[in-house]
Amino acid sequence: LRLESATDEEGKHAAGMVPDARRLGARFPNSAVVQQVVGQVEYEAGNYAEAETALNRALALEPDNFMALLYKGRVLGQKAIASKNPADWPAARSLFVRANRLNPNHPWPFVLLYDSYFAAGRTAPEAVVTGLRRAVVLAPQDPGVRERMAVQLVREGDLAGAKSVIAPVAFNPEGDPDSPSAKYYPVLAAGGEKEALLAKAAELKLPLNS
Repeated sequence: LRLESATDEEGKHAAGMVPDARRLGARFPNSAVVQQVVGQVEYEAGNYAEAETALNRALALEPDNFMALLYKGRVLGQKAIASKNPADWPAARSLFVRANRLNPNHPWPFVLLYDSYFAAGRTAPEAVVTGLRRAVVLAPQDPGVRERMAVQLVREGDLAGAKSVIAPVAFNPEGDPDSPSAKYYPVLAAGGEKEALLAKAAELKLPLNS
């Protein structure tokens, strides 16, 4: 999961699901779960206005719908990215915080909150970085979470920590040897200046969101 919208391939796949999702949503307008799923499909297809409409329905029916809160936050994040107005970010972040309070042992609210600061061009506060550390504990098998943490540690000048946190996914025998994690580990092992390491992370398309 990430704050930014789907890749082209993911977006095309989601777009193919939109007609069925809309039919389902029209058939079950009073189902929070159905409206939440419709909102997710619309979001991944890049239809943010339609996603927001469905997610608003879901949350009206079930205010504590965890996934609807996350996706509504992502929709508001897209609006904030488009507007470039810092005042638009708190609304998105408040939904990630609500989702975290509902399920404090789920990694996604921590990750999305962390991503929101870099999407806004800001440094994540220490409390948010602590949340990302918690996400690594909660989802140790998730390459994206570990990659985020590794890049954060590079920013902090902790190369040993960055290598340690990314190694489990870089050397996963069932993983992809051409994955960003696998390619980034030897870069970290070779060392170098922080800015060069961050530039390489961006080149490898690690989830920087900055």
